[in-house]
Parts: sequence; structure tokens; C-alpha cells
Amino acid sequence: MIVEHVRDTKGGMRVYKLDGVLLHTNPGSTLESILHQLSQFGKPYFTSMDFKGNQKRISEALSSLYRKGALSRSKGIISLRGNERFYLYFSHKLASLHDRLVEQFLAENLPDRIVDIYDRIKYGKEILSNYDIRSEYGTVDLTPLENYIRNGLLASKHIKKYQGRYVDATFYYSPELEQNIDRIIEEKLELSIQKRHEAMKKGREFESLLYEALSTLFETNRIAIQIFEFNKQVRKQLPNGKLRIFDLVAYAIPVIEVNGKWKRLKWFHGSITIVFEFKYNFRVTKGFLAEYYLDVKQAYGDLAIPALVVDGSVYDSAWEFCRHYGIWIITGSSLETLLNASMAPPSQASPLEVEPCWFETIS
Repeated sequence: MIVEHVRDTKGGMRVYKLDGVLLHTNPGSTLESILHQLSQFGKPYFTSMDFKGNQKRISEALSSLYRKGALSRSKGIISLRGNERFYLYFSHKLASLHDRLVEQFLAENLPDRIVDIYDRIKYGKEILSNYDIRSEYGTVDLTPLENYIRNGLLASKHIKKYQGRYVDATFYYSPELEQNIDRIIEEKLELSIQKRHEAMKKGREFESLLYEALSTLFETNRIAIQIFEFNKQVRKQLPNGKLRIFDLVAYAIPVIEVNGKWKRLKWFHGSITIVFEFKYNFRVTKGFLAEYYLDVKQAYGDLAIPALVVDGSVYDSAWEFCRHYGIWIITGSSLETLLNASMAPPSQASPLEVEPCWFETIS
């Protein structure tokens, strides 16, 4: 993409040439900033989010360049995450490569499963329904496929009816097959429904086995949490600039009892972060818990567990807050049990205490 400064006019305007197209702009404008940044881009396509500056003005300026024929853009809007919606822009000299450029951009930004499904439909000429895809790939969000449909790379047909049974299927296919698609879909519909029902049946059987297995483990206390590392007086700088010192931060993993020994669950990856606060002669209020909860989440993320160990009283509103937000509180008889267990000889230790075992390094 070639950006040239042609001249400055007597009226104070600046004239640029973008890939041979003349453009007039004011010094210091959003358009001039875009042209300067374009001259430094080393890729064939870009979006409004690739530029520095006010996003609304950048989008307006890029749309203006498109209307003037200085740029080309994708046929449809692209949406990758949440409410992000934008066009893919590229040089008007590459307009004939529209499909390939959109494909390349989506391949770099969409999940591998979605790209694999697209390749099967577009190049393998498979006609797949949402029933077919989910029976093979499991629960997968098919919304990203709309990016291909809006840009003319895929086509879809939605069938929703109730004839003795409910049918709500969307078939995805290559636009090249449009001529005979109704007949082909009619032939494939019954098989797609059958595949979906078989997958749902196997899924229910799988869930039932898991419910039964996990219920047994929970009822017999054969799954426990074991602390494998902890740090005292941990200093953390919060996003708002506040320096927070946490009394104890522990890292735990679930272990399972097998043949009388506790073993790490191989299928559990990562660890559970538990952040402790110790308070003596203290009244726990909802306001205190809300502040502590926010500090823990800002410091360690949404999955961290705030835990409060307190020798004092807890207001009813605080108990309700704990139940709602998953905060742990150890107080009263629970605190007494904890202290007694820690001072007891090994022979009198709690039966729930797990014996030391070897753990792999956890990063």
C-alpha cells in the first residue's frame, strides 16, 4: 500500500495519494493520521482497531476512504468477540482477493474447530447441519460461522417445524451447491436428526455414569483438597494503585483416595488459589466482606477463593453475602477444631488429613 504526500494547497489543505487515488485532508486530522499509519503497515489487511486514536472517528474515516474508492473492504461485518463488529479493509488493488483475505484473517482469529468446519464445508463440499456438527464436535458455538456467511464464503438454510416432533436445524453449505440444495437438504434432514438423537442418547449415558461416580466419591469423602504450597504476608499492588498485604495465600489441588493412598487427579490441571485473612476480636460486616472480596478478585482473578478466619461475630447480612459470592468463613467451633487439630500429635490427627504424596511441578 503506497501513501504519497503530493502537495499543500494555498488554502491550507494537504493532498495525498493512496495507491493512486487523490485525497484532500486537513493537517492533523484523523484521516492524515490514518494515512501516516498505513504507510507503516506491513500486512495486506487491517481493521479500525489497528489504528491509534478515537475509534469512532477512525471508523468514519475508513468508511470515507472506502466510498472514495481508495480502499476496499469485506462484503460483510466481522464479529469475533462480544460486541466487536468491524469491516476488514485492504487495498483496492487487492479487491479480487477478497475471499482469500477474509479467509486468512478469520483463520488467524477464530478457533481451530470453526476453521476446520469451514474447510470441510467450503472445500470438502460437505453439507453439515448444526445437528451433524454437534454430534461430532460436541458443544460448540457456531455463531462464528456467520462471519463466513455474511461475506459470501458460506451459505445456510434454516429449517424449523413441528410435525410430530420438533425440528430446529441449520444447514451450512458452499454457495456453489445452491442450485440443488433444497433437494439435498431434504434427503439429509432425517439422517441429521438421527445423528443428533444418537449423540444426545450417548451424552445422557455419559452424564449418568459421571453423576453416579462423582456422587459416590463425594458421599465417601474420597475427594479432598490438599495444599501443596503457601506464602505468608503476600504484598500485591492492585489495579487502583492500592498496596494490599494478604495474610496467607495457599495453592491447592484435589486429590483422590486410591487403595488407601491419596493421589493427584491427573485430569485436573492448574491449581485452586485460596486467599486467607485473619481477624481477631472483629465483627464481620457485609461492607468489609465486599471490600475484601473485590481486593482478592483484583489481585488473583475471578477464580480465587477469599477465606476469612475470624475470632469474633458475623452479621446475618455478612453470612448471606458469603453464601452468594462463595466466600469461606472459619469461625467459632470451626476455628476451635482447626486449632486443636494443628496441635494434636500425628496419631490423633483428623481422619480427613491427607498423607504427603509426590506432586508434579505446577506452573
